[in-house]
Amino acid sequence: MFRVLNQIWPPRSIDIPRLPQLLQSAGHFVQHLIIDNSSACGSFRNIISSCPNLCNLAIQLPLDWGEVELNNLLHVLQGLQRLTRLTLWPPCSSYIDKLLRPSCFPKLTHLEILLPSKSPVSSEIWDVFAKFPKLTHVSVEGIIRSQDVLKLLEDRSSFPLLELLVVVPSIPRNPYNYHAQPQSWEVDVQELSHNKVKDKRLVVLAEVNFFDAVFDWKKGANGGVDMWRFAELVVFARESEYF
Repeated sequence: MFRVLNQIWPPRSIDIPRLPQLLQSAGHFVQHLIIDNSSACGSFRNIISSCPNLCNLAIQLPLDWGEVELNNLLHVLQGLQRLTRLTLWPPCSSYIDKLLRPSCFPKLTHLEILLPSKSPVSSEIWDVFAKFPKLTHVSVEGIIRSQDVLKLLEDRSSFPLLELLVVVPSIPRNPYNYHAQPQSWEVDVQELSHNKVKDKRLVVLAEVNFFDAVFDWKKGANGGVDMWRFAELVVFARESEYF
């Protein structure tokens, strides 16, 4: 009952803000937690620190956080010594470098970053990933440049264990001009999905909305075929020369 804890709409598994005493008594059973600021009622720190055995954490971060709030969250994350999977919905790319500290995530193997649709994935973000040598699975959503993807795939010294790189290109078009020509970066990233990159570890997926992403996370936490598992099957099919 408490192994997977959903604190984001659609329906929460348990309404923790209304039952704080329940989390204190059962929090050590929680292994998978998905949470946002509104569901936490501003108390990320209390909820996450009550779940010391988390192995899978997904957080949607608020836009108005400053250095103090981010440092407070980092302090809590340092206590999650069993955490191997992390999903972040940051409001902007500047949060990434501040939050992804190797000392906080010594066992991290799966990292998923979902930026807003109009946010570019800067070169600095890709460089942050290199600080985590145990990463086997990386997924990035946002405005992506193919040269950054290729650089990561080719850097086997920084990513010796990388098995899977999922990229989800965001393509924000003008809603009033459906026939607008694609921007240069859109043409650039299309090369990734047109079999021009021969690395079998690369999987390009279509963008989904926030609630579909939440549903996918919940499915994976409960043992179903989520984004990670689907992409692994694609890699397996390539290696087996099924296509």
